[in-house]
Amino acid sequence: MTLLRFRDPDEVAQAAARQVADLLAARPQALVGFPTGRTPLPFFRALAQHRGDGLATDGLRPFALDEYRGVAASSPQSFASFLRRHLVEPLGLDLARLHSLDGTAADAEAECGRYESAVGGGAADLVILGLGANGHVAFNEPGSGADSRTRVVDLTPESIRAAAADFPAGTAAPTQALTIGIATILEARAVLLLVTGASKAGILRAALVGPETPQVPASFLRRHPDLRVLADEAAAQG
Repeated sequence: MTLLRFRDPDEVAQAAARQVADLLAARPQALVGFPTGRTPLPFFRALAQHRGDGLATDGLRPFALDEYRGVAASSPQSFASFLRRHLVEPLGLDLARLHSLDGTAADAEAECGRYESAVGGGAADLVILGLGANGHVAFNEPGSGADSRTRVVDLTPESIRAAAADFPAGTAAPTQALTIGIATILEARAVLLLVTGASKAGILRAALVGPETPQVPASFLRRHPDLRVLADEAAAQG
């Protein structure tokens, strides 16, 4: 594990974008998992800047880490739409290259199996993660084991409340999601964990130096031989 400390979220974003740029220079068709949420937004902007400076991204094969169950990819609230807006369009990628989970699949278990076959088993070159306030990565909520695979999960009340902010008033927030598992993440060739803000200091410390436990799923990331944690000073102060 390597912990890299930066002054602020913009420096974290620039460092993460450089690492992706270096990967694409070496492996133009890299299979890379991308996070959603507010933390990675500066990172996506920095990556688009690299493309503007001449980085070739045409071969990139991005994939989503998770998706709300019952939410169609065409919905503005879906993670597929998030990645389309913040990654696919700014980088000028072919939307067909984006691997995403189908939250409306009639057979969710079969959909999870399909996705595991596509992005698991060591196929991914890099998985980029954010860190949830309760220690989740992707949607591996507390209770997720190190052997977990792509599956349907029940969201915690905290995650449901956070999701509600993105849905129209009067619309019920999803209570389940489809997510890649901890074991799926650990099979990737490299893992980047992006953490910013003082509110994440305590959970980052628990993930990095506390016991490995399903109650802090991110703690299992320490098992990866090429885990790089990029944190700003506020998050790393814990």
